[in-house]
Amino acid sequence: MLLTGTHFRSLDEKGRVALPKPLREGLDTGENSTLYLAPGTDGTLALYPESTFQRLGERLQAATPNTRTVREYARLFFARAAAVRLDKQGRLRVPSELAEFAKLSCEVALVGVQDHVEIWPRSAWEQYVEQRANQYDELADSAFLSSQQET
Repeated sequence: MLLTGTHFRSLDEKGRVALPKPLREGLDTGENSTLYLAPGTDGTLALYPESTFQRLGERLQAATPNTRTVREYARLFFARAAAVRLDKQGRLRVPSELAEFAKLSCEVALVGVQDHVEIWPRSAWEQYVEQRANQYDELADSAFLSSQQET
């Protein structure tokens, strides 16, 4: 199932955020499912189902390990990633180090991005959308052109 949509939630005093049902279903959060929360791009956090996180690790492992940027990225990414589980109310606890990394405060945006969920400070997400809204067609052209060149 593709992860889509934007959902605004509050981060509680214990650093927990409730995942909406469509995202829980898309992440396949069955009983005792492990999810992985890791630093994302653009100052966000990325929440992955275990299978996607494992595929990401395999892609990095297959990349040239002698490349400094691959080694450095893998170290920073995996060293800060955390295995997490949802509680019975569908809440996820964001470790304080990751909350600091993403500058999360009370209001957050949970953004479905195909195979993972990005967690943004709400104000940063709204600013991101506002700044790029006028570039949508240009971004679409570039994205599809890039995907055609890779195949």
